Amino acid sequence: PDSLCYDISTTATFSGTVEVCFGYDEASLPGPEANVRLIHYDATAMPPAWVDITTSVDTDANRVCGETSTLSPFVIGIGSVTAVGPAPVPKSLALRQNVPNPFNPTTVIGYDVPVDRTPVTIRLYDVTGRLVKTLVDEPRPAGAHQVSWDGRNGRGEPVATGVYFYRMQAGTFVQTRKMVLLK
Repeated sequence: PDSLCYDISTTATFSGTVEVCFGYDEASLPGPEANVRLIHYDATAMPPAWVDITTSVDTDANRVCGETSTLSPFVIGIGSVTAVGPAPVPKSLALRQNVPNPFNPTTVIGYDVPVDRTPVTIRLYDVTGRLVKTLVDEPRPAGAHQVSWDGRNGRGEPVATGVYFYRMQAGTFVQTRKMVLLK
């Protein structure tokens, strides 16, 4: 193998950073253990990218650690980020928790599309169920995507502090998540 890949997700929400550590078998590495790196696919970056997040490598325990603020694919590899290759194609439709949450003034919503040209709609609603804004309404290519919301409605006006819901629909897939705007 060229690398060892882990795809981690959670239904819990967290803020700040977490340390992730992975064990590896030295025999499975595609190169010298001294060059082992923990590389993370950051779907919240603009544009999304592979990022070296290595903070420590314990070659005695065969363990590599890194610090991240999001969970998604991780690769244990050798050398530079450019050696990782293209981003992985998601296996299923998914709507991710916005980051940060609570937020002010802007937040990022991640979502996954496994098949090219999938029609995707992401809409924002207030607590009464009223449509606040449509963020996405178009066919999207396969991959991990993100969209930002700046706390403004469809007319460009700032919205009030409070709880909002965002809903993704793609074919029969429908998922809704909650976020909080604090001013």
